[in-house]
Amino acid sequence: MNPNVKSIDIDIFGGVLKSSIEFTAGLNILSGENGTCKTQVLRELKAGHNIYSSSAVAPRIQAFSPKRNSERKNMEKILREIRQPDRRFSNYIQNLTQTAFQDSTFVNYATFGEVYFLVHEEECKDGRDREDKMTKVTEDFNRIIRRIFENYELVSDWDIKSGSPNIRLKKNNLEISIESLSLGEQEVMSLVINLYASRDSHDVFLIDEPEIHLNWHLEERLFKFLDWFCNEYEKQLIVATHSRVVFTTSFLDKTQFFFWENGHISVGRNIPDELRKRIAGESIDIIQVGAFPKVTFFVEDARHVEVIETIAKVLKSEVACQICGSSSSVRSMYKLSLSQGEWANCFFVEDGDNEGNPFPEVKQFIHLNKYCIENYLLDIGTAAKVVKKQKETVKNAVLNAIKANKNRILKRNKFFEFFDFVFDNLNTSNISESSMAVLDGSTIFESFLTELGVNPDFYMKEYMETLQKESMLDKIFPKQLISAIT
Repeated sequence: MNPNVKSIDIDIFGGVLKSSIEFTAGLNILSGENGTCKTQVLRELKAGHNIYSSSAVAPRIQAFSPKRNSERKNMEKILREIRQPDRRFSNYIQNLTQTAFQDSTFVNYATFGEVYFLVHEEECKDGRDREDKMTKVTEDFNRIIRRIFENYELVSDWDIKSGSPNIRLKKNNLEISIESLSLGEQEVMSLVINLYASRDSHDVFLIDEPEIHLNWHLEERLFKFLDWFCNEYEKQLIVATHSRVVFTTSFLDKTQFFFWENGHISVGRNIPDELRKRIAGESIDIIQVGAFPKVTFFVEDARHVEVIETIAKVLKSEVACQICGSSSSVRSMYKLSLSQGEWANCFFVEDGDNEGNPFPEVKQFIHLNKYCIENYLLDIGTAAKVVKKQKETVKNAVLNAIKANKNRILKRNKFFEFFDFVFDNLNTSNISESSMAVLDGSTIFESFLTELGVNPDFYMKEYMETLQKESMLDKIFPKQLISAIT
């Protein structure tokens, strides 16, 4: 087994956090609220202060902070930088090893493309065929990529003009440039490839908040990769995180929690219920197997609660709602329910966000097929009956709300970026059921009601009652949701 950190004696901020923290081989997770010194502990570990090692040989420690490594570079810029005299793989690894925290942060590490070219250049030092080396590096990187991105493939061919590999990705068989990946995808790619490339040069890896920019599915797969990486290469990882993945069966026993207690920060495997609630979301306070006497919905936000409770009222049903705060939190709570044998009478509701359902064909998990819950409140025919106006008037209200919120829509929904040049020329013929389904309805809902001059509470109540009278609730809203409420 490679040398690793057995423990560290910590005394931070004059005894605010004073403890001996023990670590195990493999994956270690540090969780807790902001301001509990998790990053400071990583800083002390990186500096090697008061560390006790598993062997007489001090472990070689490397640190990564994905939340601060957001620089994007195209391949042409990367090639120019790689060809500088001091840009060698060995120099890069040495710099990583020697770099300490600066101004409470880690310095940026190389992007995915940079690491590829650095490793390729290192492989070519023996003077053998550079194209063969390109193939080898590409195959090696693909083995790592596919552990997180099952449908991604790194492809490469030799660019005679530049005398270097031309690399890009196939995403679901569609070829794209690496720099066109989302921020979250780029961060994960860079992190896992840096870990892989550094595996022979370091024994212990410190990672600060790797879940930043990630959705739940990608977040979960990343932590599974980190666990696999430790086991595959006999490495130790110490990760500071706010991810709710710590409450899943796979990771709970690998987690130590940092929390305030009597004016000091404590560290332990078990945590007070109040802290568990703050980390996992408002829903955690009622999590007990069999403790759901009525149908309970775990939802993203207050609008979900308003819609579900109003529907329940017109259907004369009794339900409870618990706000989780985000789709990733809803998914986390669903995973937690599975780890405890599923919770009876519980449903988990998230917005569609123009993304696929992470748990298809699961009755308890309701992934809306429209962008968000507000979209279901914008049915033109129903709205016209509620406000007693013509459909064309309602369409005009939608159109005006869209134009008034152009910047918000384009900022939050990249799907519409290519409409920018014609945005101001939209007309009511563009207002259709299909176009409205992919629009972020939360950006226009309040403006829409203002255009119609209608009170939000009145509108919500009348909208649901109108649908109920006409037996249209399960035609406008997903049948899965209406069935759960009844």
